[in-house]
Amino acid sequence: KKFAEESNSKFGDQISEWRKMRDFACGDQTDATYGGMKTSRYKALANIIPRIRGSVVNPVRITPYGIDFIKRGASTDDSIHKALTIWMHDLVERSSPSLFQSESLTNSVGFGIGAFYAYTDIDEMTGEDEVFVEHITDPTMLVLDPSSSELTGADSEKLAFVEIISKDRAKREYGEDACENWDKPVVGNFGGSWSVTSTNQVQLVTYFERVDEGVAVHKLVGDKVVSSVTLPISRIPVFLVKGMCDWAGQKQVLHGLAQMLKDVQLVVNYSQSQLGERLKRAPKAQYAISKAGMEGNIDYYKDMDKNLTP
Repeated sequence: KKFAEESNSKFGDQISEWRKMRDFACGDQTDATYGGMKTSRYKALANIIPRIRGSVVNPVRITPYGIDFIKRGASTDDSIHKALTIWMHDLVERSSPSLFQSESLTNSVGFGIGAFYAYTDIDEMTGEDEVFVEHITDPTMLVLDPSSSELTGADSEKLAFVEIISKDRAKREYGEDACENWDKPVVGNFGGSWSVTSTNQVQLVTYFERVDEGVAVHKLVGDKVVSSVTLPISRIPVFLVKGMCDWAGQKQVLHGLAQMLKDVQLVVNYSQSQLGERLKRAPKAQYAISKAGMEGNIDYYKDMDKNLTP
C-alpha cells in the first residue's frame, strides 16, 4: 500500500491526463471543442489522430521487431546458439510479436504510455512451463516505480499492474475464498486511479519486487495474496513503451500524439463545423417537380431553400 501511495503521489495526475488524452484520441472532442457549452450549432468531428498514429504503428504491425542471436568468435558454442535460436522461434510461435508490439506502440504513440510483460504458464501442447509475452491492455492501470528513470523501466525496484476482473473468474482461478476481501482493494482506497467500476468486479493486482534471489511476483485479490513465486531473473519482466518525454517543473511527463495535436485537432473540427454550417445555409438548387407532386405540399415546398432536404 505504501508503494501504491508513493506511485499515486507522483503519477496520479499523469494517469488522469493519459486517460483524458486517450479519450480525446478516440474521438471524445466535443466538449473540448466548444468549451462544454450547450449549443445548437452544427458540430463536426474530423479525427486526424488515428490516421497519423496508424502511419507510425502499421509498419511495426506488418513487420514486427525480432531478435537474432549472432555468434561472436570461435568461443561461442554452436549448441548454445542453436538452442537460443530455437527457443526464440518457439516464443514467437506462442506469443505474437505483431500483437503485443503494435498494441503497446499504439498506446504509447496515442497518449504517452504502453507496456507488455513476460510470464510463464503451462503450454497446452507440451504440458511444460514456457515463457509467454502479452501486452498490458490498459497501461493507465500500471503502478510505476517513482524512482525509475530508464526508458523501458528496467531499473524499477517495484512495479505492479492492476486488472479489473469478475468475481467469478477470481473464484475459478484462485479459489472460492479469493473474494473475501474484495471490498478492501490494495490500491483503490486512497485516490481512485485504479478503482473497480462495479460491485461484481475485483482488483487483480500483479506486484513485482526485486529481491536477492531475483524478482518476487505476488498476485493479490483485494487484500488477499492468492499466489507468490520468486523468479530467478535480474529485472522485473514488465517492459514500458514510453511516448514523448517532457518536463513539467521538476517532474518528467509522457505525451503522445493526442497531446501534441490537440490544438491542431480542435482547429480542424472547428473548420469542418463551419463548412457544415455553410453547406446547411447555402441556397438549394432549383427543383423540378410535377404539378401533381405539388398538390397538398405547397406550404412545405415554398420553404425548400430553408430545409436540409426539399
